[in-house]
Amino acid sequence: LFKFNNKIILLDKGTTLLGILDKLPNLQTHTISFTKEYLLLCYTDGLLETQNEQQNYYGIERLKKFILNKNDNFDKLHNFILSDLTSFKGQNVFNDDITILTIKFNNGKI
Repeated sequence: LFKFNNKIILLDKGTTLLGILDKLPNLQTHTISFTKEYLLLCYTDGLLETQNEQQNYYGIERLKKFILNKNDNFDKLHNFILSDLTSFKGQNVFNDDITILTIKFNNGKI
């Protein structure tokens, strides 16, 4: 997921899952032009596939909405996402691992 100019772009092109095959069957590359500030958010499927007590998934739309509404304090973004996810799931357990990697680029600095 790539955020810049208060817009979200899903980075859904490329290849299959990394690490499951000895050799990647294909690889598609793309170029994205960006402004002076952007956020790159990488995550594993456990984030989007977390279910609440009504068996609804957290999902990409909820994550996109959450990221668009969080314009401050990116240093704690992971904590905010995990807090929202924990609240969403209620009494359900996490069924998969969750990994989040965020890179914020601001005026030439990472």
